[in-house]
Amino acid sequence: MYNFIALIEHKSGVDYNVIMQILRYMVYIWEDYEHQQEALHKGISHTKAFRYPPVLPIVYYEGKEEWDATMTLNGRVLLDNAFHEFIPNFNYLLISLNKYGKAELIDQIKERKHMALFDDWEGFDVQKERKIGEKNGAEKQNIKLICRILAQGWDTSKISDLLGIDVDYVEKVSEIVSNNQLNDDVDAIFNELYKEKV
Repeated sequence: MYNFIALIEHKSGVDYNVIMQILRYMVYIWEDYEHQQEALHKGISHTKAFRYPPVLPIVYYEGKEEWDATMTLNGRVLLDNAFHEFIPNFNYLLISLNKYGKAELIDQIKERKHMALFDDWEGFDVQKERKIGEKNGAEKQNIKLICRILAQGWDTSKISDLLGIDVDYVEKVSEIVSNNQLNDDVDAIFNELYKEKV
């Protein structure tokens, strides 16, 4: 038995570019999986046996208009008839929430024949990930500012007052920068902060 990832996107209206959004999210999921596996086993993604987890894209549609957006990427690419064999080929599962109750929605998913192959699945909620991304982005911007001001020789307490950020947090960033000689490597500092659960 295998695991798969359910990619969940919510739409309140017809979105004609949703297929391209889904492609971006699928690549993001696979890249994240690859990085996780590489952290555990260096070079594993370059081996013949390495495989990425299957992703089931699901669009929950809450609108009242009929959904008429393309279900394949071919419908969004010029000259698709001539280039169809070179365009990524995938579909998404469309579930119109207004047509089903909760129990019926579950049945709709379980009735998909390929679902019987899996004993476990993980959900990737696009809206949830987007909010996390926004929060992380704001924090990384703060780290960047702290690093720039630290480089000018400012005291951590003054930086805290200037930016309105807790002094303990500023001191922790300063400590990570000094101990690891990370300077302005924002992603590395961010990872160190949460590795140590500050």
